Formats: sequence, C-alpha cells, structure tokens
Amino acid sequence: MNIISIIPARGGAVGIPHKNVKPFLGEPLIARTIRHSLACSQIAATFVSTDDKEIARVSVAAGADIIVRPRYLAGADAQSEDVLIHALDKIGGVIDGVVFLQCTSPIRRKDDISRAIRMFQSKGCDSVFSACELRQYLRFDGYKNWYPDMYPRNMRVEKQPAIIENGSIYVFDPVVFRKQKVRLCGFGRYFVQPWYCGLELDIPEDWELCELIASSKKLELA
Repeated sequence: MNIISIIPARGGAVGIPHKNVKPFLGEPLIARTIRHSLACSQIAATFVSTDDKEIARVSVAAGADIIVRPRYLAGADAQSEDVLIHALDKIGGVIDGVVFLQCTSPIRRKDDISRAIRMFQSKGCDSVFSACELRQYLRFDGYKNWYPDMYPRNMRVEKQPAIIENGSIYVFDPVVFRKQKVRLCGFGRYFVQPWYCGLELDIPEDWELCELIASSKKLELA
C-alpha cells in the first residue's frame, strides 16, 4: 500500500508565537512530528503543508517534502479538511492511505503510528483515530446545563470510560475522505493512548507540561 503522511503547520500562531519552529526538548516542534513520521516504515513519504518560509526550511532540513499552502488556507479559520484536500490535489497519484499528524500534539509512543496503520489495514475500516479514555462523572453542555452520572456511583476505575478523540493521529482512506470531507470518515475505529498523549500545545503552560512529561517518559516515547 502507498501510505503517506500530511502534517499541517501554518505560520501566525497566536497562543504560542512561532510555536511550530520553537525548540521542544532541543528540536523544532515540527521536526519532532516529522521524525515520528519518518520512523514509521509503513509511511512512504512525509509532507508538510505550510504557508511559512521558516517552517518550510526547518521541515526540509528534518526530511519532509513541502506543499506550499495558499493564503486562503492559512488563516486561523481554515479547516484542516480543506488543507488536506489541497495537499492531496498537489501530491497526486494513487494513494491508499493518509496519516494525518498534528505537530501540536507532540507526545506519541514509539509504536503508535504503526499501530494505527495496522488497524487501518487489517480491520477493514475507512478511518482510524487516536483516543484517550475519560472516566469523570460529571458532563457539561456549555456553561448552563449539567448532566450528572449519579447512580450507581461506583469507583471511578470501574466506570465505563467515555472515548475522547485526542487529535494526535488519524489515518483514513483518501477516496472516502474526499467524498465526505471529514477525517473520521466511513466506517471508523479508534485506538487508545495514555491520557498524556492527548495534551495539545495552545498556551505556554501547555508547553511546560508537555516538555516535563515527554522528558520523564522519554524511554517509551517516539
């Protein structure tokens, strides 16, 4: 199978300025996810979609191919699905599977991407996504309504967990994706990662926490 990865990385981040090229434990953030992709033997090529020259320079140095993203797909309101479709149009050719990775989710275990691809290949599904388990009892709808899981109130570890899409890894069939224009397309499955793999980099405090966890768990992480 011809499986490729696409890593979107626009310039103009607000919460953490220049975060895609900011050093994360000694390497540019975008280079970390590129390294994760290149280390996966099932991935034939790694592409970064960006509008930013510095991100492009760092990405090429890390081993990725560049897709120049047009300005209309570079704003804060640009949808990832539109960016992915643009990238697929530029790459062309026959593609059997797409691995969509977000560099703002920097914590992955060594076999996570391979595990997602194996599930995609062997389970007859159109899409696969990484997830974390949530075992809390109280659910909120915005700020007004709350829905308690009140009875029976067993130990939290005994509670049937909710499955939360964590944004780290997606794999999908590009044909089905193009038809539905959503990353969780067709018949899908999920695989569970530890909670800390769901951490994302939006504010400086996130950066500090992710570096601390990644440093402490470096033997098991990619």
